[in-house]
Amino acid sequence: MFKFIQLLTVVLLGLTATACSSSLTSSGQAGEEPSSITQTKVSPTKEVDAPSKPNAQGWVTLYPGEAADGLEFSKDGKLSFKGKVLLEKIAVTYDSTGPVNYAKRLLVSPPSPSGNFNLLRGCDGETNGLCWKFFLLDRVAGEAKETTVGKYGADEDWMQWSQSDRYLVMKGYTDGAAWFYAIDLETADGRALEFGQHEFDLSRFTWVDAETFQIKVNKLPQGASAAETGNETTNAPFWFKGNLKALFADKSINYTCSVRLQNPPCSGSSISLEP
Repeated sequence: MFKFIQLLTVVLLGLTATACSSSLTSSGQAGEEPSSITQTKVSPTKEVDAPSKPNAQGWVTLYPGEAADGLEFSKDGKLSFKGKVLLEKIAVTYDSTGPVNYAKRLLVSPPSPSGNFNLLRGCDGETNGLCWKFFLLDRVAGEAKETTVGKYGADEDWMQWSQSDRYLVMKGYTDGAAWFYAIDLETADGRALEFGQHEFDLSRFTWVDAETFQIKVNKLPQGASAAETGNETTNAPFWFKGNLKALFADKSINYTCSVRLQNPPCSGSSISLEP
């Protein structure tokens, strides 16, 4: 009887050990690794291909090797859109005796209301430098045309696209004078309206229709020459209305129109004193 009890005890101890071993294995704490756990390989860090975040005005900066929204600025200086090369190396500044400086960064404007157009600026410095080269990107046609926006470019913080997707108006201050710059989005042609030392009331800018804008022009700042008004005795705020279709159609205008109170500057434009 005693031997039977010893044999039964040995059997029970053996069964307990087997159960404990099985339990540890199934929980992943001992034995073979469970089949449900897999290792994930960490990919090596790839080259940067995302642009900088848009600045406060919504412009995006692209450096060589970066891409955004279908545009790619390659490390060798090419600009492509959806795989199609639009521009080879972009020469920003050069002269007859010095070296050519190519774009080291591109600035991409916010799109037109339809999303079909962007304005591009080529800059010859990675942080500072000149950003004198302008291109109009047509996303529908898949092309970038060079355009002109003043001697030194326009301010990035104010862009007015016509709802017809035909014109873009920008402003700037160059050599002590106030300017409006207009671009025909169909041809990429540019025109400049020079307002002397007057200043604009940008809050009073409106599109009258698909091709005509109106802006209030403030009186000359204190100390400015009275001759700037075009009338020695008059220095008053006035309204300027410009029909851009007529402005671009006037082939007698090379690029710049001078706006003076008593001298309507171009075809399709008019000036009136503030009521």
